[in-house]
Amino acid sequence: MQTFIKPKHIDWIIKEPNVVFEDDIPIECYQITYDVKNDTILDEWATHIRRHYITDNDLAETIDKLGVEEKAYLKEYVIPQKEQDRGPTTISAEIAEILLYDLFEYILHATAFRGRHWDKATPTSMIQGTDVFAAKMKNKNMASPEDELCIIEVKATLTKDDYEILRDAKKHSDKDTFRYSISLDFLRKKYKDKHEELLMNLVERFQKKVNSQYIQTFIAAGVISRKDIENKKIIGIKGEDLKIGMQNQIFLIHGEKLMDLAYNIYGRITK
Repeated sequence: MQTFIKPKHIDWIIKEPNVVFEDDIPIECYQITYDVKNDTILDEWATHIRRHYITDNDLAETIDKLGVEEKAYLKEYVIPQKEQDRGPTTISAEIAEILLYDLFEYILHATAFRGRHWDKATPTSMIQGTDVFAAKMKNKNMASPEDELCIIEVKATLTKDDYEILRDAKKHSDKDTFRYSISLDFLRKKYKDKHEELLMNLVERFQKKVNSQYIQTFIAAGVISRKDIENKKIIGIKGEDLKIGMQNQIFLIHGEKLMDLAYNIYGRITK
């Protein structure tokens, strides 16, 4: 079983209140403010990221059986590299997805369904389907119609500050209405193979909607490289156009030079 412990970089993700679209409809907004000189936190963040690609047990078993050097193995077989074809795109997309896991689990107090990136065919293979799931349970010991499954589509542009990524995220989130059940089944089978029984059982709870109702919340999330939201307003997009409602939400995470930050973190995994 792979244990994920709350990492210290979570303190760098700060909720930014009162941010609105240009028609004053609110958006859930978070800013990343980081210290590139804090090697302790960045090294821990790198280990946290690595565990989303290969578990501690699987990595130890591989190193023992093959007799290879850990960093070299990770670089060649597991972790996307910026020098590879599609490497930058993969790094951008996947660190953004992992940021959403962290946001929902450690800040919004949900249970994130991590593990989607385990055992990829190649480091730059893209996983199809719903990007992120997180569950908010009314009672951990029994199903309740008040349980909530957050179904999250993530789009990232870590080299740009363009708000238009939110439209793209919402467009793809609308597709999750039809495909999220397939992605849940993909995760259930992955947890079964990894002997992650607690997560497997939790996924099964949300596969049984006919017998046990729950709340579905579809979330579109954008991650962009922008230091500040000027006047706390998303200019150029109206919330009304995105059809935001109680079960249809928009999130934005932003920070300065996020692609440089991503390269820094991924580089620490393999060097």
